Amino acid sequence: MNELNEFKKLTAAKLLQKSERKSEMLSVRLSPELLDLLDLLSAKTGKAKGVVAKIILENGVVQMADYMDCLDPLQKLTLTR
Repeated sequence: MNELNEFKKLTAAKLLQKSERKSEMLSVRLSPELLDLLDLLSAKTGKAKGVVAKIILENGVVQMADYMDCLDPLQKLTLTR
């Protein structure tokens, strides 16, 4: 639960700041359908699948952090009614 609270504290600005951490490798299993879509996007953009996946993941994490930031005030508003 503590990890979730830490995640909620993230904002897009914080995520985009330069970190002192070095980049790390991440391995995930993807469904065949998702792999096909990734192949298609890779072909359309002319970028490697890894680059496309990284762009998608970076944007998704930022959107999720923004979404979580918006949820907190809404949940508080709902709870006070």
